[in-house]
Amino acid sequence: MKNIFLFLLCLLVVKTTTAQSKNKVKFGKIDKDDLEMTTYKLDEEAEAVMLEKHVSIQYEIRGDDDVMVYDYHIRIKVLDKAGLDYANIEIPYYSYKGQEKIGSIKAVTYNLENGKVKKTKVKGKNIFTEDVAEKVSTKKFTFPNVQVGSIIEYRYSLKSKSIIQLEDFYFQEDIPVRRSSYKVKVPNFFNYITIKQVTRPFDVETSKHININMGTEIGSIKGVVYLFEMHNVPALKEETFITTMDDYRQRIRVQLKSYDPPNGVTKEFFSTWEDTKKRMMKDEDFGGIFTKTRTIKFVLEEFLSSHDVDEMSSSTKAKAVFNFVQNNVKWNGNYGIYSMRKPKEVLKSHSGSVGEKNLMLLAMLKHLGINAHPVLLSTRGHGRPNSYYPILKQFNYVVVQVIVGGKTQLLDATKSFMPFGYTDFKCLNQKGWLMAGNAGKWIPIESGKFTKMTQIILKLDENGAAKGTISTYYGGYAAINQRNKINTQTEEEYLQDRIKKDIPNIEVDSIVFKNKKDVDEKLIEKIHFKIADFAEVGGDMIYVNPMLSEGYEENPFKLKERAYPIDLGYLISKKVIVNIYLPEGYVLDELPKPINMALGENGGVFRFIPGKIADGSIQIVNSLKLKKPIYAPSEYKFIKQFFDIIVEKQMLELVAKKAQP
Repeated sequence: MKNIFLFLLCLLVVKTTTAQSKNKVKFGKIDKDDLEMTTYKLDEEAEAVMLEKHVSIQYEIRGDDDVMVYDYHIRIKVLDKAGLDYANIEIPYYSYKGQEKIGSIKAVTYNLENGKVKKTKVKGKNIFTEDVAEKVSTKKFTFPNVQVGSIIEYRYSLKSKSIIQLEDFYFQEDIPVRRSSYKVKVPNFFNYITIKQVTRPFDVETSKHININMGTEIGSIKGVVYLFEMHNVPALKEETFITTMDDYRQRIRVQLKSYDPPNGVTKEFFSTWEDTKKRMMKDEDFGGIFTKTRTIKFVLEEFLSSHDVDEMSSSTKAKAVFNFVQNNVKWNGNYGIYSMRKPKEVLKSHSGSVGEKNLMLLAMLKHLGINAHPVLLSTRGHGRPNSYYPILKQFNYVVVQVIVGGKTQLLDATKSFMPFGYTDFKCLNQKGWLMAGNAGKWIPIESGKFTKMTQIILKLDENGAAKGTISTYYGGYAAINQRNKINTQTEEEYLQDRIKKDIPNIEVDSIVFKNKKDVDEKLIEKIHFKIADFAEVGGDMIYVNPMLSEGYEENPFKLKERAYPIDLGYLISKKVIVNIYLPEGYVLDELPKPINMALGENGGVFRFIPGKIADGSIQIVNSLKLKKPIYAPSEYKFIKQFFDIIVEKQMLELVAKKAQP
């Protein structure tokens, strides 16, 4: 398939390319031509261009710690007002127990004034540290005196205790990158695996044997320096209906395969999925949570104090456990595959991360005799997982597979109003790693369905006012989304989000819900409303669009061409039935033409069926089904045309006229 990225897995051994690396870029040495640049010739619409993006990585011994030191150097040219946003810098890092540290920050703004370069430095007092999530912090600063035409440049070092999984590096950004490079120096006794996510060859790809200075105690040792460069990399344009654009950036990912010291014993690091599973099961913060009875004893006692499981079927028991975890522990917004606290602490605090909630669920199920196993996932925003090599860093979510009543299902107790057998939409990322058997296995993640059926009763008067009802039935992910809104917003906030932002002059007389919290049933919503000046009146004619914001007002697919798959996540079924009652004495001027349209390869169908019903009123049925969760880039032009017709029909204006006596 065209435009699919190539994933290359290899030991960190590269060949020397014919292209040569350019001279090393020196901090503060700015080319006057770059300052005078007004547009980037390879992308004249670019709001900014990343002139340089480089990282140099080296293994060091600091006291009792082995660390990897990353030296970053970035230089950006601002080309228009939108590019000014690049002056706001945030550098996230894993601050838990000093695992990572940021230092040596230097940042300067350069402007050309009267033919001379003016430098404005970022002062240390204007660099801030902020805790943004559990165990994660960020360094933040803003470049001063930035204007269109400025160049901003900064460098910093990151010291990481993780020598097993190195930081991912992206050669591509949302703006064009003139030159980017990834250089790593490693001793000969380290063997690293690289995964290259690329669609183009590297402009420079070299390896060179060197001596690495390890300090006075160890001295110099033999090693290798590897260099990967890309030049003139185009911007990655944001597209809708996609997991994350990071899935399509030119990227390199590195993980330690083995440690082979001189005159020592070779040590393997996560070299196979089987080995990875063994290590994970021995980890107190993962396998230790659900394999040891004492770990889950307190939580089980709390559950059994209010539940008699002896007479329950396996399905009923599993649902009771699921509801207990879901209702007694609120998700704190943090992701992760580990439980950093014991289940007892999590239950007592009534709050926990994804790992803490779902591993508690898994532990309870297993100790009550339910066939259950963990499944590791990467969320849509985190990036699609790869099955080539066991890199744990790619996983940021864990759910539970259960087999009850002869049916295999995935459970996710993280959020409220998530039905048994569903995972959060963020988890719909094609596949997950099931940790069952010796080595586990990759399983597909079912896409699920988004279903919504709306019936509108619309009564018009001769002055263009309307009143009526909107009855909506939500199922699948549509119900999950809507229940979370209903149960977390005030009624006014909900109505504003639901309909008032699209129809500001609507007056809602009442709104009624059925099955507001019963996730096993369809959610039903009924709105009684009236709208002054809803239809346009001109002489004896009334012009009206009856869809009440329930249709597509514009095509969501706007690009002329698309390079990446359309990833909806789930199957979609939407149906809108509108019954329009005209004022007495009025008739429809002309009934719209029906349409029955299908996408190729059973990709979807759209039906628009108008008709007259009793007492001269009109009924219009809109029905849309998208039957695939993912569409290939080659299907884009057909989907775009498909939605052009949908919008044309759903935005169709009906014309009624006063009947002749």
